[in-house]
Amino acid sequence: MPAPLTYGIRFIDVKPAVNWDLTSLSTGEKFQGNIKDKWTGSHSLMAFIRSIEETAATHRLPVLPLQGVIQSDLPSGSGLSSSTALTSVILAALYHHNDWACSRREMMILAQEVELNMGIQCGIMDQYCMWQGIREKAILLDCSTLTHREISLQIPGYEWYILFSGVKHHLLGS
Repeated sequence: MPAPLTYGIRFIDVKPAVNWDLTSLSTGEKFQGNIKDKWTGSHSLMAFIRSIEETAATHRLPVLPLQGVIQSDLPSGSGLSSSTALTSVILAALYHHNDWACSRREMMILAQEVELNMGIQCGIMDQYCMWQGIREKAILLDCSTLTHREISLQIPGYEWYILFSGVKHHLLGS
């Protein structure tokens, strides 16, 4: 029963560019260039961009490269869907700057395809929550039908906490 969090990844100062120019404030990684020709920087950011471009192409979605700064307060490897958050924030920026005519449901499925194409063994729950989630509601998700029921998180007398155990979670290796 996932729920949206206030933690996340933000793409700031984002705008269309001739080539990709991304900087991550939280990891210090950079990626500049394009995946077909010449690029410098982070192999992991390049892997996300490559998968996003290839997946978008299979859906005939145009991709104008973007430049901007990625900012995160989501602990990588914490099991809080950092790969889905990164994929989704880049896809949301592409959606906006490339005028994609996709529903939130289509974007959710596209985000899952991007991760699967990278070799990340993921289901749909994280993407569903990010693209269909509603503030202060949990989602009782039926993955077989991709339907959900909203459950209020406002329960009198109760508070919700997120605890980080320190145990690293890495889907790519699972």
